[in-house]
Amino acid sequence: MKKLLFLLFCLISLGSSAQVLLFDPIQAPAGGMAAQDFETANNAIDCFGADDFVVPAGETWYVDSIIFYGTYSPTATVLEAGMVVKIYENVGGTFGPLVFSDSITSDVDYNQDAWLTPDWVDNPIVLTSGSYWLVAQARKDFILPAGGTGGQWYWLRDSNLVGEAGMWTNPNDGFGTGCTTWAPLYSCIGPIINAYDSGYAFRMFGCYGPKPAGVDLGSDTTFCSGNGGITIDGTSTSTGVDYLWNTGATASSIFVDSTGTYTVTVSDALTQCAVVESKTVNVLTTPSFDIPDVTTCSDALPYALFANVPNASVVWEDGSTGPVRFVSQAGTYTATYNGNNGCVGSDQMTLTIEDLEPVTDPVGPIDLCFGESFTAGVIGSYNEYDWMLDSVTISTSDSLEISAGGVYVIRVTAPDGCTGTAELAVIERPVPNPAIQSQIAAGFNIQLFISGSYTSYEWSNGSTASSITVTQNGTYTVTVIDEFGCEGSAATTVSTVGIEDPVAQQVTVYPNPAKDMVSFTFPDTWINNASVTLFDTQGRTVQSFTVNSSNHSLNLDQMSNGVYLIQFNSPEGVGNTSLIVTE
Repeated sequence: MKKLLFLLFCLISLGSSAQVLLFDPIQAPAGGMAAQDFETANNAIDCFGADDFVVPAGETWYVDSIIFYGTYSPTATVLEAGMVVKIYENVGGTFGPLVFSDSITSDVDYNQDAWLTPDWVDNPIVLTSGSYWLVAQARKDFILPAGGTGGQWYWLRDSNLVGEAGMWTNPNDGFGTGCTTWAPLYSCIGPIINAYDSGYAFRMFGCYGPKPAGVDLGSDTTFCSGNGGITIDGTSTSTGVDYLWNTGATASSIFVDSTGTYTVTVSDALTQCAVVESKTVNVLTTPSFDIPDVTTCSDALPYALFANVPNASVVWEDGSTGPVRFVSQAGTYTATYNGNNGCVGSDQMTLTIEDLEPVTDPVGPIDLCFGESFTAGVIGSYNEYDWMLDSVTISTSDSLEISAGGVYVIRVTAPDGCTGTAELAVIERPVPNPAIQSQIAAGFNIQLFISGSYTSYEWSNGSTASSITVTQNGTYTVTVIDEFGCEGSAATTVSTVGIEDPVAQQVTVYPNPAKDMVSFTFPDTWINNASVTLFDTQGRTVQSFTVNSSNHSLNLDQMSNGVYLIQFNSPEGVGNTSLIVTE
């Protein structure tokens, strides 16, 4: 018998949905007694069992389950049963007012072991202090309509009486015991049992109330995604309670933003009673579609905006509808998505119109020296290139070798089909052709200089000045660069260093060096047949006059100090000499 008791306790701890064992009269379970509601054909043997229990003074029980320990007849092939449970007040050992009644047609034998375990977890039986009768019978057909044998269920007795003796009745006396009304069990089937073997084996579970009050999660909720979430509040109006959500949270409220059923168990640590409440949250999908911002050109207009949103209708900010809209102006456009589920989403896109403005590399205008070339390109990458000169395509490469002047046009095409053009002006410049001139310098040396102006000079003797004075005969070259970067050169041969010019010997120039005035004496044959020109070292004309008499004086006030070339154009030819102007 101890083994059976141990098994009972183990199964209670594993299978009961209650929190606290409220009543446990079991001492020594013995044989069973029929207590069953049969099918109509066997109504004569319908019978009930009853046993008493006491709720102690000062206590209130919240009964949420009862285990009725029993056994099936050996012929039973279907191990299941419903349950009829009633509770009456015990008035002096007799049945008083009915305080609870429930008829359960569904199976309450969850382990097929004949231990019937109805529960009222969602609506516990509330019993205040006092004495009560517990009435029970299995709801089970003896012969099953679909075949098989339901057999009988027997409520186990207890050989050690606790409280009053158990009661039994067979209203239609099918068993022939004569107990058609409630009578002590031992008087109905004695001498099989005695007064001390007439209790029933059952245990009652629940908690000592009251349960936490005021817990209300509200009705199930539906909302659209993208709008945050909701707070589910399970706060009880009772104090000293603990909270445990099926999410693991232990606060009185939780924030949720996903679909699911959220359950909170609110328990009172003192009474050990708990309330379980659930709320289902359904998060609907808000329709969404990203219309990308676009930068395009006038060539691509009108531009098609696409908003392909499944299970939703599209309304644009101008009132037009449909997934496609054509626009021809830059701006910001808004699409509203009305989902079939009632959720509303939206998106904005910005259309920017920027026509292509390609930039050549290098940027013109470009000075191109005759005989030279360079490579022109375009900054950035494009799908197509079209180089044109005088409206004629000359290349479709991304670069162009240019060796002649002109206005070159590049037309590019971007991946989106947009096009743009740029011009590159190229000015072809001639190569400089410097002219080397010479004049007699002091000591009958020769000064070489270039007529015209250039940005740089380089003589064969290494000088970078615009003129040089040579003291030896020989060939001298000069390379010049003009304002356009073009380079030219010239050469001259000097053979008169140290030899006085024969033409210049016919003229007397005095004083030399001179300060304020210089005088000339010419041969008679030069009168009206010759001219005189003074040049500075840069080859620029300073003064000039025509010889119309044998003597001529020249004022030097406007001339700075330095060496000047005097050139004579006479009937005998051209002659040169130098003049030194001092302070």
